[in-house]
Amino acid sequence: MRGWDDGEVDGPQPVLGRGSETKLKQLSLRMGEDEMTTMFSGGVCFWFIVLRDFLFTFSAFTLVSCVFFSFAAYANREADTSNERLGGLARGSLGAILLWAEGKYKADTITDSDKSRVLGLVCLDTALMFVLLAVTWFHYRRKDAVKEKVDVQTVTVDDYSIKVTKLKP
Repeated sequence: MRGWDDGEVDGPQPVLGRGSETKLKQLSLRMGEDEMTTMFSGGVCFWFIVLRDFLFTFSAFTLVSCVFFSFAAYANREADTSNERLGGLARGSLGAILLWAEGKYKADTITDSDKSRVLGLVCLDTALMFVLLAVTWFHYRRKDAVKEKVDVQTVTVDDYSIKVTKLKP
């Protein structure tokens, strides 16, 4: 007799889909909100909306941040930062720029161009944070509308319930 620990059990193993009359429906990536609200609950619909919006937001952030990544690469080259001192993902982060700025400060070679680059980086970071705040606020305001839309398009027990209030004991 074979046991569970070696990965086998007695008898045939069921195979999903074989002999089954029920076909699973594949969901389209292009499914709109109207179709989604008829298939899923309000929380699931809202989760998909949030995921979609943040996917687009952070993709745009990545494209816009190419300026930052090129500045980090420039800072690594200028400061001659070694992999031992700053390795991995830190080479494309603010750490590289801080090491570059420290070297420029110690050598007293900070130029107006350097100040403008760092100011541009701070402005970019501030703008991205305001965009993130706006997207989050938009989702906060939109949450109840999605819940109402799902409630209108689906039939639940609440649709056949009566709420009685202010009854005397």
